[in-house]
Amino acid sequence: MNNFSILVFGASFDPPHRYHIEILKSAIREIKPSKVIIIPSFLSPFKTSHFADYRHRRKMIKMLLEKNNLKFQIDDFELKKKRKTYTYELARHLKNKHKKAVFYFLMGSDSYNLIKKWKRHKEVLKTFKIIVAQRKGYEIKNKKNILILKGKFSNLSSTQIRNRILNDDYSLIDSSIKRYIKKNSLYFSKMIKDIKKIQTRKRFNHTISTTIGAIELSKIYKADTLKAAIAALLHDITKDMELSKQLKIIKRSKMKVKDLEELSVKAPQIIHQWASAGYAKLKFKIKDKEILSAISKHTTGDKKMSLLDKIIYIADIQAMDRNFKEVKMIRRLSLKSLYLAYNKAREAKMKYIRKKSGFIYE
Repeated sequence: MNNFSILVFGASFDPPHRYHIEILKSAIREIKPSKVIIIPSFLSPFKTSHFADYRHRRKMIKMLLEKNNLKFQIDDFELKKKRKTYTYELARHLKNKHKKAVFYFLMGSDSYNLIKKWKRHKEVLKTFKIIVAQRKGYEIKNKKNILILKGKFSNLSSTQIRNRILNDDYSLIDSSIKRYIKKNSLYFSKMIKDIKKIQTRKRFNHTISTTIGAIELSKIYKADTLKAAIAALLHDITKDMELSKQLKIIKRSKMKVKDLEELSVKAPQIIHQWASAGYAKLKFKIKDKEILSAISKHTTGDKKMSLLDKIIYIADIQAMDRNFKEVKMIRRLSLKSLYLAYNKAREAKMKYIRKKSGFIYE
């Protein structure tokens, strides 16, 4: 009888945190595997990008596992593929590499409840004995043929931690991971530090709210999450600057703005969108045309709006610090239809402009 067992734990680890350690320790106690294999994802099939690249995420999970005195091996299978990799491919790889082993696959109940959406999930279930950690708020829908770890585990997520980091809050992560993030300027930590020096506290809070919203919308509508985050973080970077300084930035960055002189008199409050795009180019060395476009259209909109343009426009107008009459409807619509949300947002903004100044830039 073969007693060689392998516990497999794959995740983005973006960044790794105590939940990852908690469920791994629990699974090790439960099944006492011969070996533990950690699989950092190169690019999850359900994501457009990760916030930290593979080498950093690999390094951080390695640091955290070693700090907790866990024995493990990291398999760089997904890195070698350099593309979205599916769990059934990992299953084939491990079966070929460890022909006589019994495999266990560890996951949270949130992931397990979606397993039927995985590509060739039946092959995955045939290869692995599934171990599920019950996360608070995610009741296990089908308990047949799985091993459920004792107790319920925290619902701490990497998304929650990244949102905290946007506010310069590292309270949910290990101190060694915090140091690594800051040393390597991960999760926009250096950019955030620079933004805080330029913006008022109120403006910064709006920026973070817009960024969190833009990230969520990018996930819903399959846009590039990293680009959405960068565009949102920088969309109002110059709004607290004097108009004369904004105009100088536009000139230096060679941003093209129609009727700039007229705008300076009739609608100076909208000039920051081009100045912010220019500042993104000059200060933060942003060259990506999609990001710069989204920044430069986030206030006025445009006849031609890309997916990212609309995401930043909507994220800005429906940020949590907004309280105008139509904002709740825009928030609801944004979860269902970006097209409808954008049209409603434009309609609300035009109504406001006509009431305030009457000057509409087109």
